[in-house]
Amino acid sequence: MTSGVEDNKNNTTEEENEKTTTTTTNEECSNKNTTNNNNNNDFVIRDGFPALRTSEGKPLIEGVEPSILCCDDNNFVSYSSSFGKLLEDSKLCDMIHEDCKKVFTARTIDDLAAYSSGCTYFVPAIPTYKARCGLEALALSIFHQHTNNLPAGSFIPEQSGAEWWTLVLDADPPKKDEDTENDDDDEDEEDMDEHEEVGMHFDADYGLEDQVPGLLVHPRVATVTYLSDYGAPTLVLNQRSPTPDKALNGIIENGWLSSPKVGKHIAFDGRLLHGAPATFFPGITPPNKEEVTTDPPPAKKQKIEKGVKVEVNKQQRFTFMVNIWLNHCPIDAELLEDEIVQELQTPIQKLGSAFVLDDKPDTLESKSLKNYPEDPAGEEETIICENTVTLYYNEKMEKQHTISHDITNEKKSCQLVFTDKSLEIKTTTTTTTDDNDDDDKIQKEEEKKNETDE
Repeated sequence: MTSGVEDNKNNTTEEENEKTTTTTTNEECSNKNTTNNNNNNDFVIRDGFPALRTSEGKPLIEGVEPSILCCDDNNFVSYSSSFGKLLEDSKLCDMIHEDCKKVFTARTIDDLAAYSSGCTYFVPAIPTYKARCGLEALALSIFHQHTNNLPAGSFIPEQSGAEWWTLVLDADPPKKDEDTENDDDDEDEEDMDEHEEVGMHFDADYGLEDQVPGLLVHPRVATVTYLSDYGAPTLVLNQRSPTPDKALNGIIENGWLSSPKVGKHIAFDGRLLHGAPATFFPGITPPNKEEVTTDPPPAKKQKIEKGVKVEVNKQQRFTFMVNIWLNHCPIDAELLEDEIVQELQTPIQKLGSAFVLDDKPDTLESKSLKNYPEDPAGEEETIICENTVTLYYNEKMEKQHTISHDITNEKKSCQLVFTDKSLEIKTTTTTTTDDNDDDDKIQKEEEKKNETDE
């Protein structure tokens, strides 16, 4: 699962941690229609990933691992088009959008009509598995496009596959007047949650972490495929999850910003912090707007005026997320229910065969941000690793919005260079366990439910 909806307890990964951890566990892949035929039951974690395998089938624990992403630093790639002209068919796009809505509804509402903590789905990489719907076919196609160039034997198909889910969100949050300070009134927080604010988070197998506290395992690659032109960009930061003995503190020096565009696809190191903080990096408001009066969520501490009338668009941000898992199946991700599969309409052959990545990814322009202590954009609080973490956006809000609008106008991705402490991250509150503190427990559960993961 992804941490935008599930808090994690302790972390065991960081760039500094070069040691390999070996834990013996039973890979229960049978619930994903797979069978583990591997005689080696050692589950080896290398730098936060399930280790790749050698040609002899042994865990690759020394030497350089083969690269998956087609970029020099193996951190982030962007492809402006991954479907050719297929998505120019408006009827097909509408069909895909309807399927995404059905799946998104299925993963957010449980039998009691309460907001779920967020399930994800899984399709195994075994050759005998046949996709049952267009979305499963797309997930498998993304998996194979990113793993086809790996050396033979790098992963065990019975222990590998694509974890996938959809997000369907209102395209832009209300714009704010930056003249006065927010008083943290939470009266309209639920209205804001319906918009596309995606909290910063790490992707990991949190089901496994629940069973083995302190063991945090990440997907080899995280991907986002955009199925509409609307909404805030995706922000990916060059920041890995911390080790258990260290808080998430430091200066972030670079990252990437990707604007939505129909058919666009991005992929990045599955250990990196990411989200879509629309308050600080908004999308451009498309046509079809209405006036509403609302306030920002209380975690956004910035210069805004509450109760102001703003224009909000009715367009939606459609994204299709796939995490690529090699040599490990995330515990809580399941096959999509048969009754939901029967409701989906997008033809399997349409999506399964149409997704193709270019030989060369997009060339990224670099955008620099500076530190303006007298007029910073603001702070964002989020729950990461069961701690309250604050990101300090120290560049001017106007400059951040300008960068965001520039790339969304052109529907591009760019590299961000944060100079002079223009983006800092600090753990401001460390969570302690107290079984008698019911109010604190309830508050944490609400924070989990209100997070939206990407």
